[in-house]
Amino acid sequence: MTHTQQATQATRRKRAQRDAKPVLDPDKPLQGLTAKQERVAQLFMRGLDKSECYRRAFNVGSDTKPETVNRNAVKVFNNIKVKARVDQLQKQKEQHLAEIDAPSPDDVLSQIQRIANDPKEKTADRLRALDRLAKITGLYDNSGDTDDDKREPEEVEAQLKQKLGAMLARIEASQD
Repeated sequence: MTHTQQATQATRRKRAQRDAKPVLDPDKPLQGLTAKQERVAQLFMRGLDKSECYRRAFNVGSDTKPETVNRNAVKVFNNIKVKARVDQLQKQKEQHLAEIDAPSPDDVLSQIQRIANDPKEKTADRLRALDRLAKITGLYDNSGDTDDDKREPEEVEAQLKQKLGAMLARIEASQD
């Protein structure tokens, strides 16, 4: 190999090292995460949607357009450090739940389904259970813009039951 070829290879290796994205280890504390990014990750782990996390962490005013909030929330959550932190927090949460012998997600889902389908339960409890099922199964679009929904509770309940029934049928069919 000539001296020129060796120099070219060395230059390529240096460029590759310089341009390589850092590999983040979820078991180590993250370096360079801002306080607001940390707050976004913590709020997300509490179950808030991405837009609401962004609103609270970045103190977004009420006059800010929802489209702007949604666009900025996507940018924050696409940040590799924020993604890694959310993954790290999720792993810690799973470990904690395993240590305390918490009910499995399937047990929780079964209990919520039981409440939603039990006519003896209060209507408010049944609606809350249906709302939780909708969030768990991803029926909500996470935009956080539900204030403009003018439907009656019975209409929402019927629609959620229909969608959940179809989804549960698909899940049961895939488990067979």
